[in-house]
Amino acid sequence: MGVVVAKNTEQIRTLHTRVEKLFSSVWSYGASVPPEIADEFLYDNARRVVCTINGQVEIHCAIMPQGDGAWYILLNKDIRTKLDLEIGSPVELSIRRDTSEYGLPMCEELREVFATDERANERFHALTPGLQRSLIYWAGNVKNPEKRIVRCLALAQILVESEGKPDFKRLNEMIKVRR
Repeated sequence: MGVVVAKNTEQIRTLHTRVEKLFSSVWSYGASVPPEIADEFLYDNARRVVCTINGQVEIHCAIMPQGDGAWYILLNKDIRTKLDLEIGSPVELSIRRDTSEYGLPMCEELREVFATDERANERFHALTPGLQRSLIYWAGNVKNPEKRIVRCLALAQILVESEGKPDFKRLNEMIKVRR
């Protein structure tokens, strides 16, 4: 089903699959990854990968278990809309191991805030990798650089004030006030 391609000593697996409706209470749509391919990317209790979908969209994600031995890559609404995908649409996935520090890119604004605020940086790095990824995503998931700065500064303040226990409700309230 998949083809192995070597590139800069990183293994890339390319496979052809389809968009499926998932039987999950949390996630709705995904593309299945055969267990023999998924097994190649499950290492050190991690499953983070970089996946290129139809040669057009690259995402940092995880290979997720379906619970019955099956695995899949989540396809959120933004990706499905951008690529005009619906249930049954064919997709090509090119998967490689994610070797980035956090499992997704950190925006420059957040790097700068952590470089200048030692306490926020320490508290951030004491969090679990999953919570770090959630905060990185939250801080950088806006196109406007000024809004990213506001989010990053609010995040640093919350990390310091809450002693490393971020409160997303309070974060969202803070960014509304700072606008």
